[in-house]
Amino acid sequence: MTIVAAYRYDDTCIYVSDFRVTSRCQENRAIQDACLKFIDIDKRLGLFLAGDVSFWQNAVPEIQDIINSISYENLEDMEGPLKEVLDSCAFRHRGSSAAAIGFLINPNDYGNRQFVIRITPGMGSIISELPNNSCTLIGSGAIIPNIKDGIEERIEYFLKKFKDASLYELGREMRDEIKQSLKECGSSSFSKLGISSCMAISMLEKGYFQITGEEINGGHYSDTGSFQFTYSFTRDNNNQNVLVNGMNDDSYVLNSVTETTVSFEERIFDPERVEQGEDPSIIYLEANFVYLLHQWVVAEPSHEFIYRSLSRIDFVTEKRLCNKAYTFKDCIEDKNEIKHYPDFRDKYFVLEEPLLSKFEAEVNQSVLFNHSWLSQFISDYFTVLFVP
Repeated sequence: MTIVAAYRYDDTCIYVSDFRVTSRCQENRAIQDACLKFIDIDKRLGLFLAGDVSFWQNAVPEIQDIINSISYENLEDMEGPLKEVLDSCAFRHRGSSAAAIGFLINPNDYGNRQFVIRITPGMGSIISELPNNSCTLIGSGAIIPNIKDGIEERIEYFLKKFKDASLYELGREMRDEIKQSLKECGSSSFSKLGISSCMAISMLEKGYFQITGEEINGGHYSDTGSFQFTYSFTRDNNNQNVLVNGMNDDSYVLNSVTETTVSFEERIFDPERVEQGEDPSIIYLEANFVYLLHQWVVAEPSHEFIYRSLSRIDFVTEKRLCNKAYTFKDCIEDKNEIKHYPDFRDKYFVLEEPLLSKFEAEVNQSVLFNHSWLSQFISDYFTVLFVP
C-alpha cells in the first residue's frame, strides 16, 4: 500500500507521497522503494495513486484514451466519462481496493479542481471534491492513529507562526508530522503499512504543478551511537527519477505505477535508519499492550539530572501499530542521587492480573521515583534502574 496526504486550501494544494510498492505471491512478499506514484495525463489531469497497483495499470491507459472528454463540468458527473471508465475498470477488477487524489487544470483560466477517487472492486467508484482547509489521506497510512488531526493542527500552527511560509515549507511540516507519527507507531510500521521512510513533496497552485527535487543532509547524534546521512530525490543523466544515497552512491530508479513490474528483490531505501531499532509490537507478540519506563541520566558538571517517563503503549489496528495511551513525566536534579541511576533508557514490561489492575489503579506522575512501588511490577528494578 502507500500513503498520499493532501492539504488543500482554495486553489492551492500540498501533497506528500511515498515510493514503496509491495509484491505478493502466495507466501512470498517483498518491498521495494521504487515507484513514483504520480501520473500526469495530457498536462491537465494529475493523479496520486494508492492501493492495488494492478487496478491502476489497467485504468490509466483507459483514462488516457478519453482525456479529451474530461472537463470541469463533467468531472464528478455520475454519467461523466471519467466516472464511466473508473466504474468499468472497478467492475472488472478482482484485486483489492484502490484510491487516488487528483486535480484537473483548466488551461483557459489556470484554475484547478481537486478531487479524491475511491475504488471498490466489483462495485464501482466514487469521485468527490477534495475538502477545503483540511487534510485528506489515502492508502494504508490513513489508519495511522490521529494522523489527520496531527497534520491539520501542525499546518494551522505553522501558518499562524509564519504567515509568509512557502508551499515547500508547509510540505516539509506535513512530511515531518507523517514521519514522526510513523516512528511513534514503531520502527516496523513502515514495513507493516508498506510506506517508505523517504517521501516526496509536491505542490499545486492555480494552474501550476511541481514535484520538488531535494537533497537532505543530517545525522543522528547520541551517546549510544551516532551517524550522518545525505540523500537526494533527483533526476539522473538519463532523465530518470532516482533516490540517491550520498554516503555510498547507491541509486534507486523510480518507475511510474504503469511501469512497475512484480519483483521479489527487496530494496529498502532508509538512509536515516528510521526503520531500524526494536519495536515492542514485534518483541511482545502475545501482548495487547506493554509499559515503557524510560530513564535518561545526564551527569555533566554544568547540568546533572535524571529524567523519567512512564508510558502505556497499546497495539492498535490489525497491523498492531504502537499507540501511546498515556505518558507521565518527571525529573529530579539531586546530584547525590545520580550515582544510583544507571543510564538504562528503555525498559519494557508486561503485567498479568492481579498486578495489572493494581498498576492501572495507582499509576500517576507521583510514582515515577517511588522505588518501592515500581519494584512491585518490575522484577529487576533494583539492578537495572536503581541501585541502592
